[in-house]
Amino acid sequence: MSKKSEAILIHIIIYGSAIAASYGIFSFISNDSQSYFTNLFLSNLIGCLIIYINCIVFDSFSINDPNWTIQTFIYSLYHQNQTKIYTTRAFLVLFLVSIWCIRLTYNLYSTAVEHISHEDWRFSDLRLKWRPKLVYFIFGFFGIILIPYVITFFGCLPLYYVFTSSKPLNYMDIFAYLTLSSGILIESIADYQLSNEFKKAEKEKRIRLMDKGLWSQCRHPNYFGEILFWFGMFLFGWSSGASFNDTTNLIAFILGPFGVFFLIYFISLPLMEERQLMRKKELYREYIKKVPFKILPINFISKKIQNLIN
Repeated sequence: MSKKSEAILIHIIIYGSAIAASYGIFSFISNDSQSYFTNLFLSNLIGCLIIYINCIVFDSFSINDPNWTIQTFIYSLYHQNQTKIYTTRAFLVLFLVSIWCIRLTYNLYSTAVEHISHEDWRFSDLRLKWRPKLVYFIFGFFGIILIPYVITFFGCLPLYYVFTSSKPLNYMDIFAYLTLSSGILIESIADYQLSNEFKKAEKEKRIRLMDKGLWSQCRHPNYFGEILFWFGMFLFGWSSGASFNDTTNLIAFILGPFGVFFLIYFISLPLMEERQLMRKKELYREYIKKVPFKILPINFISKKIQNLIN
């Protein structure tokens, strides 16, 4: 068995155990007076703790990488099972979320997972900053495990309203569908183009720099697609008739998509840009000049405006 296959098998065992434990706890505490959402949050937090313990055991926070997509899919199943209302909107959203989860998880395991102790470069860099190892794993619990868990939980709240609503399809559903499906498509194309560039650069033995296709319109089109996906879920919740009259409900609803935007734009992007500038120096600076937009793929519009001015 290859190291990659071994890692995938261990991940299956870890996540299978976490899902089973979470569901068992959820079933046990569901008879209490606490709300469905409180029970769901607490029970799945136990699953995250199981994953966190395995991150310590195998000395790698990358074990938590698939949790982003797996949690989203699991929440969609919880919400659907809780309501048992089957509408066209519910089937459509569940289908789109499933496509997103499967595609992104496959991309992760086909490109990023090498062996069980392999760690994403972002975590490796943090390991050097957060010393000693005890500090790394304490800080890592909050920054790498807990914060993404909270954002994913709130980001999936609109799914509950999608699955509980009997409201007929409306014009907002069209806008939501276009946003969510465009996010999946853009992220998929961007990842495919990037993967091809990596293979081509390795074959030609040169520095990897993707500046064609979607990557000629903005420097991080995959992140733009990810943001669109989460805002698409928000819009589907809105089209389902979720009430925003209550301030708490509104905050809970917007925490997901805006939390994703914050994580990407203010944390992931600066780290990525810093790494690219450090490794590719002038080559990446030229790319920034040629493609000034970080996540909005509108470079072609900018060029047309410049041509008109000139």
